[in-house]
Amino acid sequence: MSVDDDAIGFVRSHRWAGATAQAKRLKDAGCSKVFDLDKQDRADMEKIAGRRRALLVYAFLLANPDKTRGMWADFTAALARIEARQGVVVDVGTGLDSTKEKRAAFLDVVRGQVRRHNQGERPAEFGPKGKPGRQADKFSAGDIRKAREIWKGKDAVHYPDWPSANEALRKIKATNSGRPFTQERAYKMWGARPKRPAKPKD
Repeated sequence: MSVDDDAIGFVRSHRWAGATAQAKRLKDAGCSKVFDLDKQDRADMEKIAGRRRALLVYAFLLANPDKTRGMWADFTAALARIEARQGVVVDVGTGLDSTKEKRAAFLDVVRGQVRRHNQGERPAEFGPKGKPGRQADKFSAGDIRKAREIWKGKDAVHYPDWPSANEALRKIKATNSGRPFTQERAYKMWGARPKRPAKPKD
């Protein structure tokens, strides 16, 4: 494991993962220091994140836990303050961050995390099961192949950035629920996308 001196980690105990487990994962990801948001002044933490990469196992944990009803607004406000200091927030679970290139997909991931949190569901990486009684999403073998090609196969060249890939993936719907195929699911199934998809050979 290599340590990135510019990367720090933030943890906040949550039913999806305790602070200790989160800290271990962040250190494995290369964080030089890890801070517990439940034990530190949040304004100070936002200042520390300036000019750094701030990693969280689940990016939405940056939001104030007392803002359940307004968690999304609280997250975007905290993100704006960190970005004003030229900091970047990273969601370790997907590898997405708040930089311009990945911003749309990153925000979509965080929005999904907030929704699952508020509805009492599990995180996407634990599988599609959420609240009791919710059906697991099912996709046909053909749709799975199509999603993989969009994500990192021959079709990836037609969707070179996160927003275009995400839009294409979301057109693929589960056969039983009608819910879209997400970039979170793709990342968990096939890993990170190639940075520069190869152009088709003539």
